[in-house]
Amino acid sequence: MALDSGYVQVILAVCLLPLVVAGYWWRNVQISYRWIRILIWHEEGECEYLEWKGFVGATETQQRARPIHTCNTTPDSIGCSHSQHIPGEKCWRGTIDRFFNGSIQRRKIKKPSKLPVNQSFLCIDTQFIKAFVLLAVNHVNTPLEIEASRHKESGEILAHISLFPNQLHHFFQRNLTILEIDRLLRGYPPFYREVLSCNGMRVPSPIRTDRDVSRGGWVIGAGLSFTNPIPVYVDTFHKGSTVRGEVFWTALTRVKAVLENNIRLIYLDDASISQRINAVINGLTHIINEKTDSGLDHACEDSGLMSYTARILTQEECIRAMRIFNESYRLDNDGLANLKRRLQPMILEVLKAALMGAKACIAYVKDPGRELDSIIPAILVNSERVFLQGCQGDRIGTY
Repeated sequence: MALDSGYVQVILAVCLLPLVVAGYWWRNVQISYRWIRILIWHEEGECEYLEWKGFVGATETQQRARPIHTCNTTPDSIGCSHSQHIPGEKCWRGTIDRFFNGSIQRRKIKKPSKLPVNQSFLCIDTQFIKAFVLLAVNHVNTPLEIEASRHKESGEILAHISLFPNQLHHFFQRNLTILEIDRLLRGYPPFYREVLSCNGMRVPSPIRTDRDVSRGGWVIGAGLSFTNPIPVYVDTFHKGSTVRGEVFWTALTRVKAVLENNIRLIYLDDASISQRINAVINGLTHIINEKTDSGLDHACEDSGLMSYTARILTQEECIRAMRIFNESYRLDNDGLANLKRRLQPMILEVLKAALMGAKACIAYVKDPGRELDSIIPAILVNSERVFLQGCQGDRIGTY
């Protein structure tokens, strides 16, 4: 005779009741234990929060005046006492926490209830990790390791950062300002600085607004300046495209357009200059189409610019040269006449700067691996905040 379904349900309920009660009881024990512990040790219910928005929220004048890291050593010295990874439950104090010591935007927040009450954390916006990588990483030899995963119970992202060796000998760019690093994280080219060094002169960046990022002035600046690019960059202009480094190709295309549509037209009556202009255009076409500098010398061999010894431009001339490539690439007749007056005293220097800037760009972007997204764990790319934890062996996110 088959058992009545209602009778079966009653039997199952009786069997499962102890398990349900036990689970409910155990959860209450855990909650009570946490409450009592926080009541005794109040600080265990909190963690420090480092907020990027507050960090960069000062005025632009303050952002320009304040480096992102205040160090007790000179930028060229070896051994920054703020860049040590000392294994322990708060090892993050010797890496990110102390490195961003210029920040006053620190406050206490309530620790998420599902995180271990007896474990210390530093809550930070993910932008700090990205900034730290931009400053600390050499694209050839990465001296740090980032582990990150989602905590099962709380859903929060836990991360751990290690430096190898224990003391990072020096940060590649410790003198970047808060304004510069914030803009670099928003996708400005790795050659960007608020002030460039051109033949020992301080020259303001040709990038004055976000629109200038896709224009050609900064490529000319790369050809005129001795300012080194940061080792890795944020490739934010690749959305909808399979091409890496869209910021480079957009700007190089703009340089080529200015040469083709403006500068070439005003030198049609000068065979020698016209030949050089066409050779530089050929070189840019080769770089843009082939995505390499291999064969570039052959593509622009008629220019003679590779061996040309350019004169040192004045500060005003450097500014003017970069500005020309930020302007419209389709000038009217009056604009073309004015362009020739501005360009005539330095046409060869400008052509060489365009060629050398393009070479610097392709040398930087031709090989993969410089993109920030390829260095940090994928889970951090679009996350907003992270809880840094101390050295926990291989148990990241498994509590």
